Amino acid sequence: MDLPLPAIIRLTGFRLMLSIGWGDDERRTLQPIRFDLEIGLPAAPAATRTDRLEDTVDYFRLSETMRTAAQAHPVRLIERLAGVVAAALVADLPPRTRLRLTVTKEHPPIEDLEGGASIEILVAGTSTP
Repeated sequence: MDLPLPAIIRLTGFRLMLSIGWGDDERRTLQPIRFDLEIGLPAAPAATRTDRLEDTVDYFRLSETMRTAAQAHPVRLIERLAGVVAAALVADLPPRTRLRLTVTKEHPPIEDLEGGASIEILVAGTSTP
């Protein structure tokens, strides 16, 4: 059965311990940063028919792309971190893929804030090769 309908693949709760923050004191301690990724495909991947890894998005490769980009670019702000990671992910995705990346600083130094601070980056569709 051919499935020409769009599909969404999600990776949720990918956590890295990073040195991040505006002040020197905050950056001295590694902090948990959560990455949630949504990949919108123009059609369901062929793996829905073939059960082959090469016919879908490789989750492990995407997680390693996020890890490598985040660790290779020391930053102070989650906004910059999200931009760096999103740019690296776009290079790894198939053409016409939509990307939604949410980066959450789980414990920012803000009194009474329990849900963390987040930024969401949206890429409407990657370019064709």
